[in-house]
Amino acid sequence: MHFQLVKNMNIKPSLVTTKFRDLSHGDLFIFEYDSHKCPAIKLIDPVNDGREMMIALGPTLTPGSKVPELVGELLLSVISFGKNYTIQLPVLAEDWVIDDQPRGSLATNGQDVYFYLQSQIGGIYIDIKKGEVCKAKPQGILAYTKAWKIGIQDGDTFQPVAIGA
Repeated sequence: MHFQLVKNMNIKPSLVTTKFRDLSHGDLFIFEYDSHKCPAIKLIDPVNDGREMMIALGPTLTPGSKVPELVGELLLSVISFGKNYTIQLPVLAEDWVIDDQPRGSLATNGQDVYFYLQSQIGGIYIDIKKGEVCKAKPQGILAYTKAWKIGIQDGDTFQPVAIGA
């Protein structure tokens, strides 16, 4: 038998299989928990002694969740897309609010994008680009939406990985 080696094989999208602990803050990944496969982004909480955690995203969420939520560090194997992802925001007027802060929404000031979550101590903002919990509410006027998508852009094709409500 004769086998030919494949020298230049492209795999799209680019991904890595690794452990949660080895991800960088802000990495988009998929994990499996209690038979649920869920997309998430790795975070660090500088207010909480640099605790590492994740924000579990939709459309499939962890059991019992209805909106994106913070989940503590788990010893998991994951499929990581790294930081090679696109955040797609809506263009329809009815998908946006300025005065309200809907639970589990994305917020933007036109330059940066944040997740906004409710907790027992009030609202929490997460800087997606940095992959970290914010110490305070971001500057500027914030617009909020629950109609977001996070995915992989491959040329003209957008492949959603996580989808808001």
